[in-house]
Amino acid sequence: MTDTRDVVRRVRRELGAVSDELAVADRTDVAHVVVIASASRSGSSLLFHLLRSTGAFVSLDGEHSHLYRLYGLGAPVRVGAHDGCADRPTDDVADTFARELLSDTTGSELARPTSVDGFADVVVRRLAGQWSTLLPPVDHLLPLVRRRVAAEAGQDRFDPQRLLLNVLAELRGQGCAVNPWYYDIDADRIRAAFPGLERPSGPPVPDVVEEPPFIVPVPARPVTMTDLSRRPLLLKASVDAYRLPLLTTLFPKADIRVVHLVRNPAATVNGLIDGWLSHGFFSYPIPPSEATLHIDGYSHLPWGDSWWNFDLPPRWEEVRDASLPEVCAMQWAQAHDSILTDVAGLPFPVTTVRAERMLSSFDEQRRVVADLLAAVGAGPATLPRPAPLVMATERPRPARWTERHSLLAPVIRSPRVVELARRLDLGGPDDEGWT
Repeated sequence: MTDTRDVVRRVRRELGAVSDELAVADRTDVAHVVVIASASRSGSSLLFHLLRSTGAFVSLDGEHSHLYRLYGLGAPVRVGAHDGCADRPTDDVADTFARELLSDTTGSELARPTSVDGFADVVVRRLAGQWSTLLPPVDHLLPLVRRRVAAEAGQDRFDPQRLLLNVLAELRGQGCAVNPWYYDIDADRIRAAFPGLERPSGPPVPDVVEEPPFIVPVPARPVTMTDLSRRPLLLKASVDAYRLPLLTTLFPKADIRVVHLVRNPAATVNGLIDGWLSHGFFSYPIPPSEATLHIDGYSHLPWGDSWWNFDLPPRWEEVRDASLPEVCAMQWAQAHDSILTDVAGLPFPVTTVRAERMLSSFDEQRRVVADLLAAVGAGPATLPRPAPLVMATERPRPARWTERHSLLAPVIRSPRVVELARRLDLGGPDDEGWT
């Protein structure tokens, strides 16, 4: 495992920061942080995309969990450990993590890259975290990607997905076992670009750095030190449900605000089940010396006795012999329990958002965004367009969870889930708002 991560770290060192100015930034330069805290499959990717698209924030192009893994803040996978187990880091570890996070930070998305070579560097950094040791050396990969970026830049419309699919096709032609099915790209488009390539099963690599579905790199506006001092740094990672106190160490001079995103447990648990049974969302390989998973409804899969999906909550080992709905209900409950406990003891202003509001209409998305921008002091800004489908296993439709009603009923009506849902002001499973 060390070899894989060493490869990724080495690639990142060779390529340097996305923004020249932020190459010299450190964690004390971050003045404002807005963190989205939620359970997995609650719509946090959608909310992140909506907020990022306003141009009111600086951010990565997705989660920062891979940077935790790479730079000393990953969860140790052993019985008794979990995503909240990141020790208070030394100054060196905190400095390195923040420097690497800032080196990937950009502004809002652009229609095309401002620099062919600069965007090629971005693509290679992202590929390294996705495929690590399966890739050719940087001195071979970088010219290939630069050539493909230059060709795409010559098109009337710059299409990041088309660029990525062409890069992957060329790498596959050279014998690299990269697979487009692990990306957040519409299935019909993948089938058209790779006819005959079957949808895979199991994890993409033995040691996951970036969790699938993988992010498609997109051009974005470079960030200046002035941006960093004036615009909030927007963060979103499911593991941060267990790590809010850590942010005060990582960004000691920042005004930190929390957006607590909540979604009814029936829809969330249903989405988690979909994710566990998909070819994405692999997070932790569980060493056989630590535990074997016997999760009813999941561990029958070839990898199902050893791969955990999504966040690793406290006491996860207590459900390694449970049913998949029970595991997913625990993930929902543990995440929100942790958020509520932490924000009660931290000086962070908290704004709560119902995910269901974002799923109703574009007008409601605009209202959600406007309310949040005002609450976190990031406005004024506008939402330019409806968000595309992001990190979804299926297209949303009202009350989709009811298709699994008999499977979900025992867990969503359990005393713990019902009590926590009411604490979150979500009502109960018979309420009309559970969509």
